[in-house]
Amino acid sequence: MVITTRVLSRIVVSVGLGALVVVGQAACTSPNPGFDDDGGGGQRDTRVDGPGRDGRVDGPGDDGPGVDGPRRDSRVDGPGDGPGGDVTRDGPRADADAGSPDVPGGDMTGDTVPPGDSTADTQPPDVLPPDVVPPQCTQDIDCDDMISCTTDRCIQGSCTHQLISNSCLISGVCYGQGDTDPGGCQVCDPNTSTTAWTTRPDGTGCPLDGIACTDDICQSGKCEHPIRTNYCLVGNACYFTGQAVGACSECNASVSQTALTFVAGKPCASLSIASMCIDNGCHGFGEKTFEPSAVGVTVGGTTIASAAVITPANNQVWGAGAFNDTSSTDGRAGFVVRLDNTSDQSLTKYELRDIHYRLAVGGGSALIYEGNGWNTLALPGASTRLRVWGTSVGNADVFLLGGTAASGFPMLRCTRSGSATACTGASGFANGTNIRGGIFGTLASSGAVGPSWAANAPSGEDIYYSGGSNAWSTNGPQGCDDGTAGSACSNSAGDLLDMHGTSASNVWVVGSGGLVFRYNGSGWTRINVPAAGTAYSFTAVYASDKNDGLVTLAAYRDYGGGTRTIALFNYNTKLDRWFGPIAVRTLTSVNNELRDLAGVDHLHLWGVGHVVSGIPSRQRAWILQMQ
Repeated sequence: MVITTRVLSRIVVSVGLGALVVVGQAACTSPNPGFDDDGGGGQRDTRVDGPGRDGRVDGPGDDGPGVDGPRRDSRVDGPGDGPGGDVTRDGPRADADAGSPDVPGGDMTGDTVPPGDSTADTQPPDVLPPDVVPPQCTQDIDCDDMISCTTDRCIQGSCTHQLISNSCLISGVCYGQGDTDPGGCQVCDPNTSTTAWTTRPDGTGCPLDGIACTDDICQSGKCEHPIRTNYCLVGNACYFTGQAVGACSECNASVSQTALTFVAGKPCASLSIASMCIDNGCHGFGEKTFEPSAVGVTVGGTTIASAAVITPANNQVWGAGAFNDTSSTDGRAGFVVRLDNTSDQSLTKYELRDIHYRLAVGGGSALIYEGNGWNTLALPGASTRLRVWGTSVGNADVFLLGGTAASGFPMLRCTRSGSATACTGASGFANGTNIRGGIFGTLASSGAVGPSWAANAPSGEDIYYSGGSNAWSTNGPQGCDDGTAGSACSNSAGDLLDMHGTSASNVWVVGSGGLVFRYNGSGWTRINVPAAGTAYSFTAVYASDKNDGLVTLAAYRDYGGGTRTIALFNYNTKLDRWFGPIAVRTLTSVNNELRDLAGVDHLHLWGVGHVVSGIPSRQRAWILQMQ
């Protein structure tokens, strides 16, 4: 009896001739529902076919090339297969012993591969061999990178490009050690970098720009050309500091090295007298003399003691003065006159000595400007009023009146509202004080009268101060006392003659014997004016915020034989420089004086005083006007 056993897989071990042992195999006489040899029923085949990926080698009995019928065959059909060949038929599950005749006791050899299949289905898929990279080079010349500062070598089929020593390769360009970029401030330094520029130290020289007054040096890696100290470079022209360029400009390196500096106050030449540099040009004074039109009196000894801007809106400037009048009790009478139209004048029987804002004062009387002319203003007491300062406060006018007073009130503070005037005596003044050297006041931020000063003369060179109230003092630092050791006014010989300022931190006082004092907001300082010394006496001062803070002083100097020179001195605050003397007139009489300066600014400056002139020769009022 021959028994055919179907197996899922076979492991055949030879144990002896004529015997086969099947190991690890369970006999089955019916199809196994849990295994699928050919992948057709839900379980993956354990082998990979060729193009059809069949789980076996196709033979003559298969359904087609690479694909079996509904169920893929798991064996090779042989001659013994077919109807009647096996005891079981080929069907959904194929015989496991196909390919050889049945032998009692089992097959001795496995099925042979029929000629239709060249290889077993168990061969793996084809795999492409890896790409073969050809060598980069075979000799050094193959590696030439066309860069002059590299050594090009072929080493084991690969190129190397070694940078030559003492070289840099920057942005594809070769440089030798020490070579610089076009600007001269970047250098090839292989010790620092072979691929980037190295910045040269600041101050290293670099290419010249051809300009004599510049330094050509490296700064932060760039070639810069700074202007040398004490030089100016203007329009490619070099100037050394202090060098004049034209009449009124110069190189002043401390102000600007790239522009010329206009020097306000510097003397210059023009057809006018006492010409000076102001408002970007050279300007000087025109002059004229004046005598009041006094009918029935002998005119002589005329002087304009003071001048002031009365109506700033139209630059209307008036002067106040006196002349000889034989009909007067003391032989003197007063007048006010509009300086740019001397036909506009008013007379008074008392000598007038000062004018400010719209009040003129003198020997016990005053004239006030009411808009349509000058009217007499009665003041309390019999004091001789020598100085005045005034301003508008709200709807009223406030005046500080200085002079002498037997009652001990050398200073009056008067308020005029409408047509009513009320005056109060100030405190703090020593007996015998004579406020003849001038008054200067300011307005506080509240609109009230602020810090104010008054100069005593001739008994002592004291400067009184008030913070805005009616109490005054010579205590420092705002005040200055002639009798206090260490003060700026101490032991000063001379009379204080005039005062002016621009603010509470810029006040000037001048006097005879070369006296000049300045208050700068922190204290008083005595100023020594170059080229003046004590030979010149200063009679007037005018300070301005314009024209670089220009301050002008009027002065005279007497020589032997009765000759007197009238001159001006200018101080440029911005440049901290004095100019002068700027000659006005040299006269053959000492009876000549420039007594006051006034205006809205230096371009509209007026000077007043007196000069002996004309036919017949006598003292006449002298008016100077900036042209």
